[in-house]
Amino acid sequence: MITSLQLKNFRAVDDLAISFPASSSSGDDSTGFPSPTVLFFGANAQGKTTLLEGLHLLLTGRSFRTGILDQLIGPKDEGMLARGTLSLEIGNDRSAHHIGMQKRKRAKLQASLDGAPIKSSMALARLLPVQVVDHQSLQLVLGEPGVRRRFLDWGAFHVEHQYGTLFKKWHSALTQRNALLKIVKRGKELNGEQELRAWTETYATLSVKVARVRERYFAMYSAYLGAQSPEGSSPASTTATRTIDLGTSGLKHCSLTLKHGFAFDADLPDAELVKIFLDELAAKRDVEVVLGRTHSGPQRAELVMNTDGQVAKEILSRGQCKLLAALLLLHQVRHLRQCSHAAPAIVLVDDITAELDNERAADLLQKLSSACSQLFVTALAADQGDLPPFLADLNDAPSTATFHVEHGGVRAVTKA
Repeated sequence: MITSLQLKNFRAVDDLAISFPASSSSGDDSTGFPSPTVLFFGANAQGKTTLLEGLHLLLTGRSFRTGILDQLIGPKDEGMLARGTLSLEIGNDRSAHHIGMQKRKRAKLQASLDGAPIKSSMALARLLPVQVVDHQSLQLVLGEPGVRRRFLDWGAFHVEHQYGTLFKKWHSALTQRNALLKIVKRGKELNGEQELRAWTETYATLSVKVARVRERYFAMYSAYLGAQSPEGSSPASTTATRTIDLGTSGLKHCSLTLKHGFAFDADLPDAELVKIFLDELAAKRDVEVVLGRTHSGPQRAELVMNTDGQVAKEILSRGQCKLLAALLLLHQVRHLRQCSHAAPAIVLVDDITAELDNERAADLLQKLSSACSQLFVTALAADQGDLPPFLADLNDAPSTATFHVEHGGVRAVTKA
């Protein structure tokens, strides 16, 4: 868990240092025991989301709001700094570690753990898994397929640790093949065709391996979803589809279907799948040369979400879409916790009541709190008295710390 956070020149935050209560245990999903929870509340544009962003940066080296890290740098020219203290549990041992992130304009992010540089983003991401539930979570249902691929890959990465290295190799092969397709189109290099054939074989082999990991993770995750459904799950005509009942009004008979972006049959051996995929690529070769990019493969995978046989995003309200997305993220965190080799995730929830009524928001918060190792929540409320009852009651819980955020500053709220 995270026990302290320091931000300097981080967006509108000038200089902030805050400590969070440490706990010897995290939430218990089997009993509903809550995890340590931190609640930030305040009026609009006071810095609540910025605090979550700083926490996310520490654990991933990335922002969940922007892909341009220079945007995190505040008005001062010297760059921004984020530091924090982590309490990590390995077996029965718990140890404290110091993590830091420094970013100057037009320079690479400098990350360190206990004073030593962190060279791999994958190594950083494995320290403590982190999941975000915010207004962008809607995109899991409403957004482009890439959002849902990242959802799958997040789970696969934390369940099968070799997946990160495999994915990086596959993406490199895809990039090389796309570059060669453009070279062949221009016809300027004599060896272009030969290199394209070699990289096509590498790309096909790695694509099958990526799809195999995604298939395994989807099978585990969807089986877990089925086990949580009040009525159980009912497999559809293929093993790639599972229909589930999420136990919430308006979200019954939801189905998830994994499409890999190329011909993939989980029952076939890898060697045969590679051969089939190479034939598919050969048939599309001329089209791909014209396009200058690879048309088939894991980069075109899709997690299709239907409700009562119709595309979910076309028939659900925005509130239902957010609830569906939040429940899928919740169950992903829960499932990760059941994997004994995976650490429980930290969950960041931004504006818990946005587009959810208080009853559903309270239920979601309770379930998240019992599934993760630590929960951070923001809420829109100028004063403590403006908080909805289920959030106001958090201040009385022994495992909760409440902070009022105003003008980029933070003030701890004393328990009643």
